[in-house]
Amino acid sequence: MSIVIRALSYAYAEQPNVPVLNIPEWSADAGEQVFLQGPSGSGKTTLINLLNGIFPASTGEIEICGHRLDQMSARQRDKFRANHIGCVFQQFNLVPYLSALDNVRLASHFASGTSGTSGRGASRSAEDLLSHLNIPKSLWHKASSQLSVGQQQRVAIARALVNRPELLIMDEPTSALDKKNRDQFMTLLKELLTEQPATLVFVSHEDELASHFSRHESIVEINQAAEVA
Repeated sequence: MSIVIRALSYAYAEQPNVPVLNIPEWSADAGEQVFLQGPSGSGKTTLINLLNGIFPASTGEIEICGHRLDQMSARQRDKFRANHIGCVFQQFNLVPYLSALDNVRLASHFASGTSGTSGRGASRSAEDLLSHLNIPKSLWHKASSQLSVGQQQRVAIARALVNRPELLIMDEPTSALDKKNRDQFMTLLKELLTEQPATLVFVSHEDELASHFSRHESIVEINQAAEVA
């Protein structure tokens, strides 16, 4: 299993007795591609932050690729995320003053061990991904803030994949795209995962994207806190 959740709950500090997430059990196999759909307020972002190790679980277990996030310190979760998890955020979260190339290389800088690369190896991996994602070499050294939305998105994907993560999490990655570009993005994503397999958790409110996935679930159905809210 790539993801195993057991008796997981999460509540914000200001309302500790009001869980926003309550998942008795949920899992995903290694290499599985899962589409999680849900409206605003259903717990999507909270679940992403828990799977990323950004939030600690209030209670319960989160196991990612055989490692228990709920038993790690914040520092250990940060290190684990850098080495094993790639994430594409809705707003991309690129460092605006860094170049496209440096944004991708930055992910390698934070990684260590077998999955991370450094020095010339990191540069080569970053360059290969940018080329594969059709980012012209003339843009590699431009500040990411000067790139188009579509180009920033592809840089964010390269950053998420540069350390060859076992788990790839995507948070509303197509929300800023029109239908044509959204379809092109989904085709590209499938190609990338064929070449570089990873478990994919794709979170979106766009029902029409479900047809691209063999497994489609509603966050409301797995989050009992959302069901009673």
